[in-house]
Amino acid sequence: DLGNEAALILKKEIEDAQRESQAPLVTSQPPRQPPPPATGGNANEQRASELAVDASMAIGNGQLDRAEKLIADGRRLDAANPRWQQLTEQLQRARQQSMEAQAVRERQAAVEQYLTRAAQHMKNKEYEAAIAAYDQALEVDPTNASLIASRNAAQMALEQQQAAAAVASMGALKISQSSTEFIAPG
Repeated sequence: DLGNEAALILKKEIEDAQRESQAPLVTSQPPRQPPPPATGGNANEQRASELAVDASMAIGNGQLDRAEKLIADGRRLDAANPRWQQLTEQLQRARQQSMEAQAVRERQAAVEQYLTRAAQHMKNKEYEAAIAAYDQALEVDPTNASLIASRNAAQMALEQQQAAAAVASMGALKISQSSTEFIAPG
């Protein structure tokens, strides 16, 4: 799963960054100020790091509301950390992709609905209604080659139906206009 892979990569990057930030710097000069006394900040940073990993995993699993809550909780613990901005951007991209995927599913459902109607009309030889249903489907998905071909087939069937009706009509006229006489033999 790409989302899980992305989350695992982010987790490794976070852990590497934490190790780097905790590694003592080797310098030729002693530090000018002593480190601040421990105030429980390390516990907050550790918990914030766990929340970041959990948020990243939640994004990867599509649990976007949960990820948003984890990011908010993490910001409260360690507001200065830039990873929250990164996770927020990742969450926004995931939400956008989710909305786009939902829109595609809705368009596909609409097309399927129109196709079902068109197929029923074709079965009943109601070609004009079938063409109208294909036209509605093409409004939703105008580049769908299968829809275009199906609409063209319905158009051809309509034209054949109309041609057959015209021929039958002409034949009926000829019969009604001809005069038949009985001629008795001999």
